[in-house]
Amino acid sequence: HKVALMITQTGGGCRASNYIHLLRKALEKAGLSFIPVISVNLSGLEKNPGFKLTIPFIRKAVYAMMYGDIIVNVANQVRPYEVNQGETDSMIEAWTHKLVDGFEAGKGMSRGQMRRLFAQICDDFAAIPVQGEPKVRVGVVGEIYVKYSPLGNNGLEQFLAGEGCEVNLPGLMGFVQYCVYNFSETARLYGGNVLTLNASSLLLNIIGKTEK
Repeated sequence: HKVALMITQTGGGCRASNYIHLLRKALEKAGLSFIPVISVNLSGLEKNPGFKLTIPFIRKAVYAMMYGDIIVNVANQVRPYEVNQGETDSMIEAWTHKLVDGFEAGKGMSRGQMRRLFAQICDDFAAIPVQGEPKVRVGVVGEIYVKYSPLGNNGLEQFLAGEGCEVNLPGLMGFVQYCVYNFSETARLYGGNVLTLNASSLLLNIIGKTEK
């Protein structure tokens, strides 16, 4: 009774916009229909009483994705070669707790702080003992759910690792940039709110500078 579920919706004609209805139906069948399911979207798809997508929330989400992207990036470069199995995953867990604690204290969400933390993250993962010859690098690309979810891709990452490959995943921020860009492109092609066009361009600019 103190839990809420959040799911992002792009607003397009893809399955991501429809998962929310399946999620609510599943909760109802499980006798958990009292748990609210919140739609996180910029398309005005649903009104969520008690929840607002605020600038501070979006800012925190952007930084969280930046940290997530770099941790996935460096972890995938280290895990296939680690001397002590499980050390990379332990480092991921340690940094996850550290970053979450920092966020709750309002830390880690400036570019200066992020640069320093990025350097520390890289140093910590680089300090993990590794061995062995370079493995074949395999990039995983495609639709966002299939790309990132083991449930959606039948454990593809684990399978590739078992075949002796170094898995490479593109960052989640690229998908966010694509979604934001869609707003400005829709307005440009089909006409629309100038405010939406300008806000989209501004957000893309902020994300681009932060990412750089």
